[in-house]
Amino acid sequence: MRIGTINVAGWGQLAKREECLSSLLQHDLDLVALQETGFDCRNGTLHSFTVPDLSARYQIISSRYTGFAVKKNIRILHHEYSTCLRVCWLDVEDPQPSDPSNPSQIRFVSVYAPAQLAERGQFFSNDKIRLTYNQAAHKHLIVLGDLNDYPDALLDRDSTELGPGTNRCWGEFEKLAQDLIDVPHRLHPTAPLYTNTVQKHGSIITQTRIDHIFASAPYLASIPLANIQTFSLHPFRRSYHKLAIWDTSAKPPSDSPSPTPGKGTWTLHIGHIQDQNLQRSVGAHLTDAVNAHGENTKWTWQDWLGLKGGTRDCIQTITKTRREHNSEEALPQLHS
Repeated sequence: MRIGTINVAGWGQLAKREECLSSLLQHDLDLVALQETGFDCRNGTLHSFTVPDLSARYQIISSRYTGFAVKKNIRILHHEYSTCLRVCWLDVEDPQPSDPSNPSQIRFVSVYAPAQLAERGQFFSNDKIRLTYNQAAHKHLIVLGDLNDYPDALLDRDSTELGPGTNRCWGEFEKLAQDLIDVPHRLHPTAPLYTNTVQKHGSIITQTRIDHIFASAPYLASIPLANIQTFSLHPFRRSYHKLAIWDTSAKPPSDSPSPTPGKGTWTLHIGHIQDQNLQRSVGAHLTDAVNAHGENTKWTWQDWLGLKGGTRDCIQTITKTRREHNSEEALPQLHS
């Protein structure tokens, strides 16, 4: 399945709904959790679309805060909303069961947590909401949404503002979903996967990972080993959030020709570095890493990831130090 989550930042207007759903068509998503919809169609009705493919391919379930867009070929068995309308869950028949003779059910939960700390803490500790995450009753469980919070102050936040960020109560959510697995972090344990951007006067102030995808261990175990899982982020028009996509069904092409052996080329993109001191430091770091590896030694994907991670740490170390020192003062501290 291709599963996604996106805070659409309000889509009460027909034009914005169509723009949102047209993007889903482009990504060929089977199911996507929606937050901050600002549109209530709990009675199952929705204004007609001017784009025929939208109403022909997707069914919409939405409260004021959260909901789903689901392809019509996926059978929805049941759906419901929390009293506060910030949680919507639906049970579907697994479209790709590991055992076709005994198809399983998957419970999807879309969450839009309050932005204010006090309200969010109460929300995460709500016993009624806890029932929607019941592992015993729903072994195949996927939780998606905008939680307005993040687990790692260093990895999941980058800001020009000092400090690790405020208004966090992630510990309360961990109590709520202690048996769930952080899918993006599992696939990319050291990568910054920012899903939300805060800008001021056209400049990025803060980036955070507040849009999440969690899955139960039994569901992850049910995914065939031959499948290649991928996680990706995509810009979304009219929203400061990115569309997060988890693909559990990608498979390597069976009829593709074998690659021709050769030297191969690795490309490391480190962005547009304008600071000359930072350029020199990163260049020296890369030169040292390549020389240490050896000219005649083949590069494996593990070597590549190590080089990429080390370069990222090098850049982060300098930029964090520069919050208190200028670049000339930061470089001696980096090499000491």
